[in-house]
Amino acid sequence: MSQPHTVAAAPFNEPIASANIILRSCDSVHFYVSKDVLILASPFFRTMLSLQQPVETGTDLPIVPVSEDSKTLDYLLRLCYPIIPPSPLSDLSDASKALSAAIKYDMDKALWAVKKELHALGLADPPRMFAIACQLHLEDEALAAANMWRDQGKGKLPYHELVSTSYRQEMEQISAGAFRRFLLRVQSGTSNGPLCRSPSKVKQTSEGKGDKTTHESAQISTIDIGAVYNTPTDTTLRSADGIDILIHRTILSMISSTTLLLPDTTSESGPIVECDEDALVLVKLLELCYPVGDTRFVELIARIKNKKNLHPFDRDIKVYDAVAKYQLGDDVKKAALKKVMSHVHSDPLKVFFVAVSLKRHEEAQLAAKCIINQEPFQSPQAHFMSKIYEENMERDGSAIAYRDLIAYLNQHCSISMGAGSTTFAIATIPAPAVLQFIEDEYVSFQRDELPRGIRFGRRRDRLGWNSSNAKGEMSGSTEPSPTELAFTDTLTLIADGKRRGLPTIPLIELTF
Repeated sequence: MSQPHTVAAAPFNEPIASANIILRSCDSVHFYVSKDVLILASPFFRTMLSLQQPVETGTDLPIVPVSEDSKTLDYLLRLCYPIIPPSPLSDLSDASKALSAAIKYDMDKALWAVKKELHALGLADPPRMFAIACQLHLEDEALAAANMWRDQGKGKLPYHELVSTSYRQEMEQISAGAFRRFLLRVQSGTSNGPLCRSPSKVKQTSEGKGDKTTHESAQISTIDIGAVYNTPTDTTLRSADGIDILIHRTILSMISSTTLLLPDTTSESGPIVECDEDALVLVKLLELCYPVGDTRFVELIARIKNKKNLHPFDRDIKVYDAVAKYQLGDDVKKAALKKVMSHVHSDPLKVFFVAVSLKRHEEAQLAAKCIINQEPFQSPQAHFMSKIYEENMERDGSAIAYRDLIAYLNQHCSISMGAGSTTFAIATIPAPAVLQFIEDEYVSFQRDELPRGIRFGRRRDRLGWNSSNAKGEMSGSTEPSPTELAFTDTLTLIADGKRRGLPTIPLIELTF
């Protein structure tokens, strides 16, 4: 029986002689089209239409349902037919839908036309164009969007302002790594590789820590968990690096669904399960599943070569991913998560992005606080925020976490030094408290150690606060120098609660 539907606009509105198939959009609009046109325009349809299509009751033509809405489908078909081209698209969201469909159906001519539309519409909002291009893996369009944003002068903004100014809702689906590469391209005007996906050299190293693959053979070929408990085993887990791990099926069956225990082959010793994980990860996983407290598991782990030189955090996150994959129960999952989060003080940046991806907000907040306590946040560094990178930033959907992290770091950072100048980042707190902050921070500085251009001493009357002055002006025993006047102006801004171009971040920068 035919489903309720409407009919598309001309020329797709009636079964003329050349129309021999119906495309039904997701909003139930029927398009009467020619198979020959679809076959010429799309290798995808060429393959699909080589197969017999079902005919619904009440219709004479086969119906092919598609996932696109009628507006997108109408636009694409008009690009394929020898008729007047469709009207230009009016919004980037429409361009995104058309691009996605043209890529899906392998329509080269339509794709070329829609890319032109994307470039035209992207001039009004390059970051949004970048987000769309990145989701669709269109590197040329992503690079063009970065260049557009740079040409509009955004590369001159301080990095934290560039981050907040550039973020768009469409970036919820892209990685923090891609977002960061876009921002660095806008700032520098140069690019060392693709923007949308991580360069291979970045994937192979994580800030200089581990992940270097070696080709050494494993020290052992079999690990017998039964030997730890002096009981015979009945199932073999075969790791990705070719080590057989002999286990007790009963132990895992009590905490797991059958996912991990479905055998791929069998042998005289029992079923064999082929696993995607290396032996080191599997044994660490089994350590969480078996009764705790036996040090012989530690001895087993020590015998396994860390062939990929996995960083301890990377190993523990792989264990957590395996626990979730094999559905090993809440208790095991909590134990694996605890192992991951135990790195929060040694590797807070890694923990932060993983915690965000797992929607562990409390752990993410703790990691962000721990990041503040690490270098370079405790000593002056030039443009350190743009240098923040960790391979878990390549997880999809982490761009918004990166935006929030940069805002948080900028809000809490005390001092950052730029080339040729010194910048004090002080929260918008009452001016007397700011003065106390300055006094507390620099009371131990000798005069010749003070940053260039800053002159004040330990005595409060050199840089004092006149509480009777409602405007928050500075008072001193001598006439203030130009530098001290700069302090005066800035402290007045703080007292008045103004923001200097940072509407969402309670921060004021004093640059000398």
